[in-house]
Amino acid sequence: LIIDSRLSDDIQIGLTATIPYTHASSLVQQQVANQTYTFDGGKSQLTVNDAVITPSGEQLILMLDVDGKTKAGLFTKKLPGKLYLRGTPYYDAQTASIKLRDVDYDFETRDMLLNTANWLAKNKFREMIQSQVNIPVQSQLTDVRNLLQQTLNQSGRLHESVLLRGAVSELALENIYLSPAGIQAVVNARGNLTATIDRL
Repeated sequence: LIIDSRLSDDIQIGLTATIPYTHASSLVQQQVANQTYTFDGGKSQLTVNDAVITPSGEQLILMLDVDGKTKAGLFTKKLPGKLYLRGTPYYDAQTASIKLRDVDYDFETRDMLLNTANWLAKNKFREMIQSQVNIPVQSQLTDVRNLLQQTLNQSGRLHESVLLRGAVSELALENIYLSPAGIQAVVNARGNLTATIDRL
């Protein structure tokens, strides 16, 4: 038996948490669905009816089901249909949420807008959507921390002679990536763990 008082009781545990795309879509729907955006001093407007998020490589695709219209002289031109925007997801630590950056229309949507609704391609609708999309993950991080602490509390006995005690002091989301199942969050937990030999 070698006794060494220099060993640290610090531990680091890597975990992953999944945010299903259906859950992410329902959160985005709450943020943008049934909202009407007005442009050109009220001459043009766009109403978002529905929103769905799907993955595409390292980006998220945001499909918006919309109704739009613009006035050109005496005529009103309608724009019903779907708009597809792409954006790169990232974790914003200040708000504990996943947001999108570099949001832009996909190629087919951009071509359609240039042909039928040039006013929408030129305005700041993309930036408006980018600023609104916000997938909060604080509750998921809290659930992960509680589950990890509960596991540490319950699995105290490593062996009949060895008692483990631990506490989670810090939990941080380190990275996110996209999988077929959902948005994967890589979580790094820090804390301490002590082993006590109480039976010989």
